[in-house]
Amino acid sequence: MTEFTSWENVKAETRRLDPSWDDPERVERRRAMSDQMMASVSGARLADVRRQLGMTQVQLGKATGLTQARISQIERGDTVSLDALRKYVAGLGGQVEVTARVGDIRIDLACGPGSALGEALEGADGDVRPGRVPEGRERLA
Repeated sequence: MTEFTSWENVKAETRRLDPSWDDPERVERRRAMSDQMMASVSGARLADVRRQLGMTQVQLGKATGLTQARISQIERGDTVSLDALRKYVAGLGGQVEVTARVGDIRIDLACGPGSALGEALEGADGDVRPGRVPEGRERLA
């Protein structure tokens, strides 16, 4: 019969074998890798939708004013501004929705093109990756 190990036991054994597992730098590196993986998956999903609609990157670029190179970057999960993401999604016939979550509170935000809220969410560097912490703010636990 196959024996199963609980997830708690697996984590405890990992920490026993590698005491530096919970070092802040390693935790941050794992978080960043997870964020990049999620961005890549999201980009691939956008590319799938574009292909299902029968559009090439060049056609979507012409429809949105984005370059084919920028379309490719979005689909690879590279850092994207909120404005570029809005254009991309609008070119597919959709819209971007932004939801704020604070604890158990969920707020759906109006975030139209050029809105002050959209620009504030984006940040000066145009970075809207998951887990992004605006300059001058601390990451919440």
